[in-house]
Amino acid sequence: MVAMDGRSSTAQEPQRVGVFPLTPADQDAALALLLLSPGPYTEAGLRSQLRALSLCPWVQLGASRRREELVGVILGRVDEQNPRVGWCLRLVVHPDMRGLGVGGHLVHAQLHAFRQLGCHSVCAAVPASEVREQSFMSHHGFVRRTSLDEGVLLMERRL
Repeated sequence: MVAMDGRSSTAQEPQRVGVFPLTPADQDAALALLLLSPGPYTEAGLRSQLRALSLCPWVQLGASRRREELVGVILGRVDEQNPRVGWCLRLVVHPDMRGLGVGGHLVHAQLHAFRQLGCHSVCAAVPASEVREQSFMSHHGFVRRTSLDEGVLLMERRL
């Protein structure tokens, strides 16, 4: 797992997972988690994305931790063209914590935040090759709408 100061640690006894808004102090730990996810992401690109999202008034950033360790991150924003639509941009859970409900807690918190912001639906672009990710999103109420691009599916959940 990634400690808030960026150091790795060993798994600890189970404790309740909390969901909270990310702060600038969480950026390095969030970046370390985001770099664990597959894709053509660079540290500089992700750091720039985190910085841009933190400046946007329509952003809901959430994370989950046990003790002081960041174990999951979810990034989202309200659509600039249609403020009734939220976008789930990225969801990453530390490999040691997958299957324990961390991702579900994060999605639930993000959906609640989007509802509070007046969104009527939430969309996510999911790689067509990521069957596990599609299944996870379906389990949380998202349905496939269309293909956005070759290899990318649009999934949506009504709020």
